Parts: sequence; structure tokens; C-alpha cells
Amino acid sequence: MVRFREDDILTDIVDRERDKRTMLTAFFETNKFNVSARQYLYKDFPKHFTWNKTTRRWNPRIKGSMRGRMVSANPAEGERFYLRLLLSHVCGPTDWKDLYKVNNVLYHTFRRAALERGLIENDDALSTCLGEGTLFQFPPALRRLFATILIFCEPGDVRKLWDDHYESFSEDYRRLYENVEVARNMVLKDIKVFLQSMGKDLDDFDLPKLNIDVALQQCRDLVDQNNHGVQSRVRYA
Repeated sequence: MVRFREDDILTDIVDRERDKRTMLTAFFETNKFNVSARQYLYKDFPKHFTWNKTTRRWNPRIKGSMRGRMVSANPAEGERFYLRLLLSHVCGPTDWKDLYKVNNVLYHTFRRAALERGLIENDDALSTCLGEGTLFQFPPALRRLFATILIFCEPGDVRKLWDDHYESFSEDYRRLYENVEVARNMVLKDIKVFLQSMGKDLDDFDLPKLNIDVALQQCRDLVDQNNHGVQSRVRYA
């Protein structure tokens, strides 16, 4: 329903309604009036429709194709993450209620709706979140994301998530250190810091243990490097 006052100018009314329309709400609107559009997921819509920035509407694609990508979200963002999860699995919603509704029961949160749809019974969504993160985030951000998932999402198989995504977590440290144990220790130390900032620790999860011997050797190496630097400066002073 469009609300307006008697003295409103028609073009102003149209402009207001157009400006309120987002790509997502226009997606709902297209599904409402175009039955054939309901077979597509939101992320696949650009393959079959083009976005008109002027009218802010989706129009059927006449030729060519385009791959769409939704804005990323991580579990710490709460409902935004679960909205994205639903949009990745629910075809043809015509309004927000279609996302909240499962088997004709209307739930009050996207998380509950995703749970009732069986989308968060396992760690697949979390693994997908980490996998997508590798496309546009650097390793430090991925380590923080992993720690966030551990805290807020309670994954069922923490070690599998670690094993599956360790290469992405450790890419920077593996370039810096030839010793694989040192690189792994550095990754774990970073994750430990993130976890501690949220009231947890590595020992609360099924993760590899920090190698104390490697950490001590790192300290000795740093001391040796510093001593060597001091001696060099004294020698050439």
C-alpha cells in the first residue's frame, strides 16, 4: 500500500516509493508478480534478470548472463547472517514472511527459521562462511572470523573446521616461517588472543595445543637476533 497526502505531487510519491525499494525488496516484488521467477534463489537472480538502477526494479534478462554474489555476513552479525543463509536456500519468497515461515508456522527470527529448515544442524553453513571469507579477507581476518564462529555458533566438529580451513588461516605465517610448527603456533596464538578477548581460551575447544618448545625456541631466536644486532652496532660504532 502506498500512503500519500492529498496535496502530494504524483511524481514525488513515485520517487519516494522507488527510493525505498532495495534490490532485495524488489526481488520479493518480482516473485510476487512473476511466477516463473520463483524458481530462482536470490544469488542466482542476476543470471536471469537485470537490475535497473533508475526504476529500481528487476527486469527479465534478454541476453547474456551474470553471476551474482551476496554481501558476506559472519555469525557474529546475528540475524543478518541467518537472513543470508535463508536467501541462499529458499527459492521464490514474495515477502519477509516467506523467510520467517516454515511448514506454515511463522517464526519470529531468521535464526529459528533457519534452524527449523535444518540449515544449521551441522557445520556446513559455517564452513561455507569461512570458505567465502577466503575470497576477500586476509588471514588475520579469517582467524578472527574462526574465533567468532567458535564463540557464537558452537560448531559440532571444531577440529574438522580447523583442518579444512587451516591453509587459509595460516597463509601469511607459512610464507614467513619455513618451520611448519612455528607457523601453526603463530596461528594458534592469534586465535588464542581473539578467544581470550571474548572470555574463552584454546583449551575450551578441540584445537591443537600450542607447542611450548617451539615458542621457547622462538624467544631464544629473537634474543639471539637482538644480541647480534647490538654487537654489530657496537662493532661499527
